[in-house]
Amino acid sequence: MPGYLDSPNQNKLSTSYAISAVLDDLEEFPIGIDCPKLQLWRLEGSMGLMKFSGNFFDGMKELKVVLMHHVSIPSMPSSFLALRKLLTLCLENCKLGDLSQIKELKHLEILSFMNSDIEKLPKAIGELSQLRLLDLTDCKNLTVIPFGVFSNLLNLECLYMMNSFVQWGFEGQNISQKQATVAELKHLSHLSTLEMHVPDVNLFPTDLLFGNLVRFKIFVGMDVSQVISYSYPKTLRLALYQGLNLHGGIYKLLKGAQHLILDYSIVNYLEDLHSIVYDLRKGFRHLRCLEVYGYTGVESLIDTAIFPVLEKLKVVSAADLRTICYDHLPDQSFCELRELMLSILPELTCLWMDPLGNVCLRNLRTLYVSDCHKLKDLLLQSTASGLSELQKLHVSSCADLKVILAKDQAVSLSQIVLSKLKSIKLEFLPSLQSFCPEADASLASDGSLEMLQNLEILSIEWCDSVEELSELNRLDFVDQNDAKLATLPSVRELNLGKLPLLKHLWWNIEPHAYSSLQNLNSLHIYECDALVHLFSIPAMKSLVQLQELKVRSCKNMKTIFAYEGGEDDIILLSELWSVNLEDLPELSSFCQGSISLEFPLLEMIEIKSCPKMKAFVSSGMHQEGNLGISLQPLFNDKMLEVIRITNCGSLEELFTVKHPQTHQNDASVSLIKLVELVLENLPKLRQIWWDRTPNKTHRFQRLASVDVAGCDLLDCIFPVSVARGVPRLHKLKVGSCLSVKEIVGKNGRESEPDDVILPKICSIELEDLPNLIGFCTRTSVLRWLSLKELRILNCSKMGSFISTSSMNGEGSGWFIEEKRSNSIQPFFMEKGFFPSLEKLRIDGLECVNALWHIDIVAESFSQLRVLEVRNCNSLSKLIPSSLLPRLQNLEEVYATQCCLLEKVLEQTEEDYVEKVILPKLHTVRLTNLPKLASFLSGHRTFEWPSLQILALEDCPSLKTFSSVLQVIPKLNAVEIGYESDDTNVQDKKAPVVAGCREH
Repeated sequence: MPGYLDSPNQNKLSTSYAISAVLDDLEEFPIGIDCPKLQLWRLEGSMGLMKFSGNFFDGMKELKVVLMHHVSIPSMPSSFLALRKLLTLCLENCKLGDLSQIKELKHLEILSFMNSDIEKLPKAIGELSQLRLLDLTDCKNLTVIPFGVFSNLLNLECLYMMNSFVQWGFEGQNISQKQATVAELKHLSHLSTLEMHVPDVNLFPTDLLFGNLVRFKIFVGMDVSQVISYSYPKTLRLALYQGLNLHGGIYKLLKGAQHLILDYSIVNYLEDLHSIVYDLRKGFRHLRCLEVYGYTGVESLIDTAIFPVLEKLKVVSAADLRTICYDHLPDQSFCELRELMLSILPELTCLWMDPLGNVCLRNLRTLYVSDCHKLKDLLLQSTASGLSELQKLHVSSCADLKVILAKDQAVSLSQIVLSKLKSIKLEFLPSLQSFCPEADASLASDGSLEMLQNLEILSIEWCDSVEELSELNRLDFVDQNDAKLATLPSVRELNLGKLPLLKHLWWNIEPHAYSSLQNLNSLHIYECDALVHLFSIPAMKSLVQLQELKVRSCKNMKTIFAYEGGEDDIILLSELWSVNLEDLPELSSFCQGSISLEFPLLEMIEIKSCPKMKAFVSSGMHQEGNLGISLQPLFNDKMLEVIRITNCGSLEELFTVKHPQTHQNDASVSLIKLVELVLENLPKLRQIWWDRTPNKTHRFQRLASVDVAGCDLLDCIFPVSVARGVPRLHKLKVGSCLSVKEIVGKNGRESEPDDVILPKICSIELEDLPNLIGFCTRTSVLRWLSLKELRILNCSKMGSFISTSSMNGEGSGWFIEEKRSNSIQPFFMEKGFFPSLEKLRIDGLECVNALWHIDIVAESFSQLRVLEVRNCNSLSKLIPSSLLPRLQNLEEVYATQCCLLEKVLEQTEEDYVEKVILPKLHTVRLTNLPKLASFLSGHRTFEWPSLQILALEDCPSLKTFSSVLQVIPKLNAVEIGYESDDTNVQDKKAPVVAGCREH
């Protein structure tokens, strides 16, 4: 925007009628601009940063509307006060200071400080005689409004003060400390809209009648914790307390309120509340929403009232309430009620006494009941027959509730049609046996299923007495196309949890008649310990829309789908994209039987803590040693994106692919969409990929992340054939695999890895691999073009990153022909090329005696920023002099607990240069290096222009840091210390940093 103000854009602005600007990073707005026709100015700034010059508005004399958000205005700009035609001023979400000069804006009609940081409203606002709207909403810091401000605003029509000023004054207060009073509002004869909070009803004068109010939101009483939605234009909230005396205008507001909130939660005595209770029982003709909190001492809320327009009734924490209404309810009572919410009513035994059936709930859409422990049934069937609009039914934490719809003589189940009921949620109902009494221990009987034909969401949790979801054996299957056969045809989400007696869902039914869950999208089952399997094959065939399946913590679950004989079947779950199986100790397979499964859209499979799972599909025809997940045709290789398998103690092979005709293992696999593979704690897993056919190539074109841990029988992670087929792998993590010797293994006649292996790999982490010899074996240069982070921890046998040993497979074992030589073998051989490596951390590599070969490939390690070496007890030198010129990006060096390390920077005569500059090095920490004699050997001059921290700790052999002058202009901390017993400290000689100079 500032650049836009320059020519030639200035000409465009001069003819503009409206400008809207968003400026995030500007501290001070530029000098004023000439916009003689401008009528609207809107500015969105950064809170507390933007300021204005005094003459900024000089060229905007025609302004009528100014809207500014997130700006700082310590005082009104002088040019702003000259805007004589200004009608609307909105300073919202702003930091405001002295606004006393605002009185000059004589024609102002609308003024808003909504959500602004303002502590005192200037008395000068009372001089804005034309003001019609004042908005102080959410001005939480506003504590001072001088007396007389409101009484002078005689034309005020709308006053908004919710969540704002509450320090109202009272008559008789000290003149010098007078605050605005509620009584001042008596003078505002045009006031039609009022929103405010008054903490004490006694602050209201008895003659304040609010005669012209059309809209109001008034909160009277101490602040309470309930969050209220003010959704009606006439809302009154009374937080009642001892001594409350409703009079005058408050009583009139009470009678005219559309939304009434009564909060008794801080009541100590009830003697003064009977007038409200009495009026409530007589009925409020305009009341559309009634909320009652903390009501005690009364057994029924309403005796004889008709609520002709009541739409919402909410009662919470009424300790003595036994029924909502008691007897003699007139015909069509509650006919407009849309939402009924009852919570924490420990003595409630029924909703109402209605022997004549006068309650009409024809418009009820939501019924929510919780923590009503003496309630034995929710509704009579006669009442339920009128619930034609009911959409949500949620019942929770009712200890004695046995049935939802209690049987009576008035109607039969066939007369109850809940055609619009979309959601049922039942939880923490230990005594619940059925939806209707005819169902016995089955949640839904034949008749109740008919009334739930449009149900979309069904959730049942923590219901200890439910034994099955539906019993269908009594249906007379005359016509298999009969709608009755589709038990819950519209259910999309089914959630069942903590049902210890649930043995099966739908079971007693003829296979040809099954069309139960044809629209089910999501199925979640957890902690249903009596379930042995979920569905039979006929039931499985009905799951044509199933997209997500999640089963966890079912102690006796043996298989997801069970087959009891018959001809081979083909099961197609054409929409299934996610399978999650977790903590199923008895699960042996996903499916049993001689069947063929097809999941063409499956994207993610996650299996955790299934110790007995040997195969995804079990047909009883597997041979010993050949138990695996059959990928064809189980997974369509064009869709699967995520595989996560953890804690499955019996799984032996993952991708063992059988040819559909010959049943022989086939090595050609193309999971072209697989992105993530996680395998953890699979102690019997012998191989991930079938790699016995070297002329075939495994293709995993999109595989980006591989994480393998706790797979003790694996000897390598990738065969060479697979490594060539993962061109997009960018993250590899391998840990705690006892038998892994190489990450990329070469078997039999396979050739060496290509010169570029894993071309997109950015991060490699190898940890706790006690038998790892090297990442791979190669005799020529191997390039790591994208590798940025390399982390290797506790790989005690790893002497070099790229092994020069030859590994040959012989049977199922390995033997190593090592190159026996007395020469030092560096960890990074001259065969490796690392042009992008930024972070290198090695820890616990006992065999490493040198990091870098002296003839390392040019440009390798030129991007290295962080070098960290720990617990490498054979290492004597850290950085060779040949590498120093390349380390221009090095920022941090850490060396810790390397017992033989003598030098950090090594200098040789062959590579001698006079001066070495490390321009970005800012931190060096050397800790617990008992043999370290010096940081730098030789007589080079080093310049470290960015070094700020140099820490030396427990390096007893270090006599001098360097014998030559060092240029370290920014060094601001040198930490020197020892970790040793006090008796030995005095014998130590502190190291010396010699000759540090700034220039």
